[in-house]
Amino acid sequence: LTFYLTQFVVFTVISFVLTFTTFILTDERYYGIDEDKIGGDLGRIGAYVEIVVIIEGLFMGPIFDYFGRKIPLVIGFLITGIAVAGIPMFRSLYPAFFILRVMLSCGSLTGLNAPLLPDYVQKESLGKAVGQVEVVINLAFIFASTGMLQIASHLSDDKYIYFALGGTIIIIAFWLIFGLKDVINDPKK
Repeated sequence: LTFYLTQFVVFTVISFVLTFTTFILTDERYYGIDEDKIGGDLGRIGAYVEIVVIIEGLFMGPIFDYFGRKIPLVIGFLITGIAVAGIPMFRSLYPAFFILRVMLSCGSLTGLNAPLLPDYVQKESLGKAVGQVEVVINLAFIFASTGMLQIASHLSDDKYIYFALGGTIIIIAFWLIFGLKDVINDPKK
C-alpha cells in the first residue's frame, strides 16, 4: 500500500501542477500574470527547474544507497507539501514561485526515483507490479485533473485546494516514517 501511495502522490502532484498552476498565476488576487505572457513565463521556469532536477537526479542513486529509502522520501514529501501549500501565499513569479517550483520538483523527484519496486515485490512478480503501478499513475492523473478540479469548483478560493493537497502530502510524509520499509545498501558488499 505504501509503495502505491507514494506513486499516487507523486503523479497527483505532477498532474496538479500541470492543471492548476495557470489558474492561480493568472488570478489577480495572487500573482496576476498576464494571460498573454503566462505560457512563456511557465516555459522558462519549467526549463530552469528541469536543469535543477537533472542535477539532483545525478545524486539520487547514491543518496538512496547511503541513506536508504525512508529518509529521502520523507524529506522529499515534506518539501513537496510545503511547496504546494506555499504557492498561494506569495505573489511574485521571481523569486517566490520559481523557488517553490524548484522545491516541488526536487521533492517529487525522490518519489519518482525511489527504487521501491524491488524492495516490495518478488522478482517473479515485477511485471505484474509495473502494470499495477501504471493503473495507480493513471488514477492519480484522473484524480488530479478531474476530481480536484471538481472539488476546486466548489471552493470559494483556489488557495484551499493548494492547502489541502500540501497538507495531505505532509501527512503522508509522516505516514512514510512508519509505513515505509527502509532499505540501506551495505557498501561493503
